[in-house]
Amino acid sequence: MAADRKRLFITNGSLLQEKLISSSNGRYYPFHNFSIEELEKATNNYAPHCFLSYNLLGTWYKGSLDGRVLSICIPRYPNVHASRNQIINEIVNDVAIAAHMEGHFAGNCLKYHVQCHSINEVVDYRILPGGGVNEQQQWQAAVELALKCLETSKDKRPAMEEVTKILWQIERSLATFPERHSSVYDDGRIFMEEMIASYEGRCLVLQSFSGEELKKMTNNYHPDYIFCCSNIGIWYKGNTENGNISIYKISNVNWCEHVKNEFKFAAELSSHKNVLKLLGYCLETSIPTLVYESTGNGTLFDEIHFHPAPLSFHSRLVIARQIADLVAYLHTALSTPIISKNIKSANVFLDKHHIPKLSNFSQSVQIIDGEAFPTNQIEGTKGYMSPEYITEGIVTQEFDVYNFGVLLFELLIGLRLFDLFHLVDKEGGLLLDHLQNFVKWHSINEVVDPKIPKNEVGHDEQQKWEVVLELAFRCMVTAKEERPKMVEVATELNKL
Repeated sequence: MAADRKRLFITNGSLLQEKLISSSNGRYYPFHNFSIEELEKATNNYAPHCFLSYNLLGTWYKGSLDGRVLSICIPRYPNVHASRNQIINEIVNDVAIAAHMEGHFAGNCLKYHVQCHSINEVVDYRILPGGGVNEQQQWQAAVELALKCLETSKDKRPAMEEVTKILWQIERSLATFPERHSSVYDDGRIFMEEMIASYEGRCLVLQSFSGEELKKMTNNYHPDYIFCCSNIGIWYKGNTENGNISIYKISNVNWCEHVKNEFKFAAELSSHKNVLKLLGYCLETSIPTLVYESTGNGTLFDEIHFHPAPLSFHSRLVIARQIADLVAYLHTALSTPIISKNIKSANVFLDKHHIPKLSNFSQSVQIIDGEAFPTNQIEGTKGYMSPEYITEGIVTQEFDVYNFGVLLFELLIGLRLFDLFHLVDKEGGLLLDHLQNFVKWHSINEVVDPKIPKNEVGHDEQQKWEVVLELAFRCMVTAKEERPKMVEVATELNKL
């Protein structure tokens, strides 16, 4: 093992040095060489709570070593058929480019970050709640000023006199607006009146929490209490005398419809064992905060990809069955079917008994069976959105079927699904085409997630893999009319 590592170190290091020397024009780049042990120590052996995000570059972790805060990226490259030498060369190229950007990172990276995110995603989440349109304009002005101060060319940077003047204008503009807390109770009252009216007299057994109670439970929303982030908010673990709870602090400026949806559907479905149970709410925050049962083991995403003891195929199959049963319930058991639009591993929490709990109904819609819901606003996670939704902006029950097909693939093939997401971004085409190409060139043993324990795997187990694979393909057929109904999907999975 030590000999292999030394050989890899020498090979990779030689390639890196050659590339840097040839491209540096004589400049010196003081990179620090971290050992494997140092990175494992910094991330507590890549523990789930150190996971930051997954993007085109790879998997990102936060870490701390000798008092230094680190961001660590484990590269994942889109070409799933690339040889080891090709992957090494790509890594070397990335480091060489990073070396050239030394000295320009702050300005360039921040500009890229601002360009790729809305203002409510850029601003510190702790000051987001309550920000109206006017306040957002002030945030935008402050961000633009900061970027000007970070211009690469010193001639383009403003003088401090000008900076002071602009900051004074921003402060004065903010002062003309009333304190965000002044309308908290009015907003909350109106929100509750609308929610109660929508339930037509039915009883909502939910607890009302005070703002101080939630602060106490989360140690004033300390970052250490964060265990998950979604597209509209941040999840905190909360400690109470009666046990743990989960607190969903909404940080999306366009919160109103999202929260109404989340509140409405979560409250209506809370009795289902596979829906994260809504316990209560807090209206003493500018944006209502929602309180749920404890999520126990975190998300299915973390459990599949980052847990030190990977889920067995049997456990994954049980989870797939229960989620399929739930979605079939949403589509058939209610007077008006509910389309989740958000069936993905990051929205599935696992309790201490590994029972899956679907969350995030912020984008869900109700439509009459067999009809379509047209929308001009395409929102969701790339890779999970069905082709007809992207091209035509229509939502039907088949949208959830497609979603579930992608989830089945993730359960079956693991992180390589995200390699294929990146391949779609790079080369175009449909995810289904890239999945079919991947499966075509690999045996079923090579297709299945290498993390799945394969000891004592017999012929029957491999047959189940193939059945799940074929079912996932059927769920993702481009023509929505050819996809099976979720009741059929649930029935087939329950037969395995």
